[in-house]
Amino acid sequence: MRFIAGTPDIPDELINDVSDGRAVFLCGAGVSTRVGMPLFGKLTDQIYADISETPNNEAAEMEAIKRQEYDRALRSLESKDASAQDAIARARSDHEVTHARGRSRGS
Repeated sequence: MRFIAGTPDIPDELINDVSDGRAVFLCGAGVSTRVGMPLFGKLTDQIYADISETPNNEAAEMEAIKRQEYDRALRSLESKDASAQDAIARARSDHEVTHARGRSRGS
């Protein structure tokens, strides 16, 4: 079965296994880029830019980003800056809408 023209054929057996809870898909971080969502690093950069902030002002955030531990950097930012909480909430909301649009295009 093909869900989208030009994509791989998915065996009915696999579809049934997933539907019945006997299989799970593990996807990498880049899977959502096809529907316009940024990778976590770019999203983190966007949040810092949205609030005119930089991780360079906080050693822990700078180190977290260097290690690609973006969730830690955002958690630190969120804990000290109320505008960061709003920016993160907006980013989540924006990307949930983008994700929903991508799903509707694919069905």
